[in-house]
Amino acid sequence: MKYAVLINSGMADRPMPEYRNITPLSQAYKPCMDRLAAYAETGLVKTAAINELPLAEKSVLSLLGYDAAQYFHGSSPFYAAAGGVFPREDEVVFRCGTVQLSDNQTILSWQPCRERELPFGNDIFRFVHGTDGTVFLLWKQGEPCAGEFLPPWKALHLCTDNCLPKGDFVQPIRAIIEQSRIHWQNRSLWIWDAGTAPCLPPFPLSGTVISDVDFVRGIAALAGLSCRHNTDCLSQTALQELSDGKDMVILYTNDTVACGLHGDTDGKIHAIERFDRDIVAPMFSGLCRLEKDFGILIVSDTAVPVHQKQQTGDPVPYLLYRSNAPQKSGISRWDENTAADSVHYLAAPHALMRQFLGSAAG
Repeated sequence: MKYAVLINSGMADRPMPEYRNITPLSQAYKPCMDRLAAYAETGLVKTAAINELPLAEKSVLSLLGYDAAQYFHGSSPFYAAAGGVFPREDEVVFRCGTVQLSDNQTILSWQPCRERELPFGNDIFRFVHGTDGTVFLLWKQGEPCAGEFLPPWKALHLCTDNCLPKGDFVQPIRAIIEQSRIHWQNRSLWIWDAGTAPCLPPFPLSGTVISDVDFVRGIAALAGLSCRHNTDCLSQTALQELSDGKDMVILYTNDTVACGLHGDTDGKIHAIERFDRDIVAPMFSGLCRLEKDFGILIVSDTAVPVHQKQQTGDPVPYLLYRSNAPQKSGISRWDENTAADSVHYLAAPHALMRQFLGSAAG
């Protein structure tokens, strides 16, 4: 049995008045997904916990079968793992950036920190470079929930003094930031996203994750999965991995989410159509040519409605097709509404992978 998980980030949406109150997923011309849905299990999965802000890192972790309530201890360990940085059990890891400052200390811009020399560390705080040069701060015996840390993109155009970390245990972090500001004058180190690395149980099957998104690659590394960067032909790369002996491929694409965040309705519709044409259709036909039983799971990690221009906690539709057990669903178009009409609703998103794998989940 071969398995393909196709995650289209931000694909789920809400009804749009300008399109007769239907969603981009419903409006899009996607003949392959609609054809699969006619013989698949469809439903909704709640990838964001109730009363929590939606977070793609949590959603993807859950969709890979790991309970975020147990294994999510901050996003930074995933970004670090993608760069080959694996903190010790007694270390808290932080993401690091550099911000450009105006004369009155307003934050003008930011970028990931890739400074070669950082003379601000000591025996307790050490800076480590990832494989691409990105810097992470490791705090020995630090507090994983030390305080409030504002990401640099949320601090843009604000005064630095109003955005520094807050809390009972953050004074050493503030001191490092202040030291960097004095050292660089018109720039400053920025530190955020405290986290401790989870000890993920190995993924039950051999598999490859194909994505250019760092946190996705980091989750894969911690789960013992292989990683490949995106190529010009994602489906061909994925099918080759399966032909070479892997049991599963997981493709994560994020063209659609960018359109949602920018409020680009037409762009989101076209992105969904490309996803169907360039990824889903060739994956389905290629899996058929392998002459083995296979399953396809299509899902969105979070909902990013074009009118809201941000992630929401709305349940997202999923489509689960098995070549050896097709089941007539009675639907001709797969979207949020037809998924909601289904009897299938998963409040625990990590259960979806176990449901997909069945006995292969162990």
